[in-house]
Amino acid sequence: MSHSIGAMSFDLSLAGKRVLVTGGTRGVGGAVVELLSSLQARIVATALSAPKQPIDGVHYVAANLVTAEGVRAATEAAQHHLGGVDILINVVGGSSAPLGGFAKLDDGEWAKALDLNLMSAVRMDRALLPAMLAQGSGVILHVTSIQRLLPLHDSTIAYAAAKAALSTYSKALSKEVTPQGVRVVRVSPGWIETEASIDFLGDIAANAGTDYEGAKQMVMNALGGIPVGRPAKPSEVADLIAFLVSPRAASISGSERRHRAHGVSAADGLPARRHRGGQTRQGARQERTIDQVFRTLRALWFRIRRQSTPAGQRRTPNATHHCPEDTTMFKLIPALLAAALAASLSPAVHAAESARDSGAVKNVVLVHGAFADGAGWRPVYDDLTARGYRVSIVQNPLTSLADDVAATRRVLDRQDGPAILVGHSWGGTVITEAGVHDKVAGLVYVSALAPDAGETTAQQYTGFAPTPEFVIDTSADGFGFIAPAKFKAGFAHDTTDADAAFLRDSQVPINMASFGTVLTHAAWRSKPSWAVIAIEDKAFDQAMLIHMAERINARITKVSASHAVFMTQPKVVADTIDRAAKDAAQAK
Repeated sequence: MSHSIGAMSFDLSLAGKRVLVTGGTRGVGGAVVELLSSLQARIVATALSAPKQPIDGVHYVAANLVTAEGVRAATEAAQHHLGGVDILINVVGGSSAPLGGFAKLDDGEWAKALDLNLMSAVRMDRALLPAMLAQGSGVILHVTSIQRLLPLHDSTIAYAAAKAALSTYSKALSKEVTPQGVRVVRVSPGWIETEASIDFLGDIAANAGTDYEGAKQMVMNALGGIPVGRPAKPSEVADLIAFLVSPRAASISGSERRHRAHGVSAADGLPARRHRGGQTRQGARQERTIDQVFRTLRALWFRIRRQSTPAGQRRTPNATHHCPEDTTMFKLIPALLAAALAASLSPAVHAAESARDSGAVKNVVLVHGAFADGAGWRPVYDDLTARGYRVSIVQNPLTSLADDVAATRRVLDRQDGPAILVGHSWGGTVITEAGVHDKVAGLVYVSALAPDAGETTAQQYTGFAPTPEFVIDTSADGFGFIAPAKFKAGFAHDTTDADAAFLRDSQVPINMASFGTVLTHAAWRSKPSWAVIAIEDKAFDQAMLIHMAERINARITKVSASHAVFMTQPKVVADTIDRAAKDAAQAK
């Protein structure tokens, strides 16, 4: 099948190729999947959640590649759907580090940056490369970043260092495996106009009192200008990637192609063109230092402030009084630039602007349901902490409603500000009772129960269809377990067999008498509520979940998932919590 780039058209010979794309639902990854699908490649795409508009014929798998389990799920899906992989395209990556330079980056921040931007690719390579070597052919492409050369010292040190490490690793890997038939190449994008970048420009426009195009020009000026007058488009980067992984580029291995809005530079190792004074053009660009970029941004911010402040209220340069709002926005300027460059690349990144906004709800408390413990929240925890939230997880004893509510209140008491309280399944009953706590700004029900005051949890099932796949065995002492033979079908049918077995064998039983306890409070009557409904949940009749969500006037998100939605669709859950935090902050 032929593909056109500009006026040029030629056959990339990708039809039938077996391709795995990480981060393949949005941004560059989404554009790569769309393009390769149109070229009749066979594709498995990984991401933290399903795409908004799935492409026919593409197999999507929810996988967090910073974990061994996520890598295993991705490779198993590739083997199941494709029978192996000819081309691996590692797109996933990004940054959500706090502002303030190296001193703000603790071991946890460094570990997150390295896990996402370096080790996720290393793990995928390690899983798939042996089969490529055995067949004597294959292509691995790593998406790095221009920030490996131009880091932002205030915002992206860890991200830039991880991308530099990825580039070095990629180069070394190519030297080892190219003689054995496997090519390894790199693409290093600059600013790309992805959904995250568009959102970022919308924030700039709102603050500056300008439109989208005006905000775009401000950022381009801060970056020192872009000759073609715009950032790159994901589809343009996808064009380059498609060529590099195709047989048309069979002689290219070990090189890095730097894709910016003004074109593609020479590959590593080739002579760079000389500039005046004997400097290379790259060296001349690098002499436009990061300090100069930040000075430009500071000037931009003060210009924004002058434009948005009535003339009679403007302060002179010598004014001594201080406005906290100015300081907050002043500090956000370098973060916004970092978002334009780093977060524009990857669907895995939703930079922490929402959690950094002045007055935002920054705390999240997660409450698990019956037959499980707080460890199941790990994928949601990882997503939310990457966005800048402080996340606490309640460990319910499941011995009584009163005990679970007490455990939740202990955690709420420790929050340093308003919090979003989230409950799954039985945890919905718990947050309904405990959510009247004065630190709770909003409630999120994740395939969860939502009784009213004066009702029991058991009453919620009245009038709705039974769920034959969800079978509870009650022991002599009154505690219930999900029947082992029915566990995967009833609780976690969309997880791997290994994950379902672990959940089954680590069940935490619940005192079944808890379902008969009458609630004394219904927090949803006074607190805003959101609901995530897993439409393949076998623990509840769907009509029951919808009825409860509508009764509490929740803003509803539906997702294709089992009762273990917190594990299999963590991004959808995290997105809902993020939206709740933003909306609750605006309502304050």
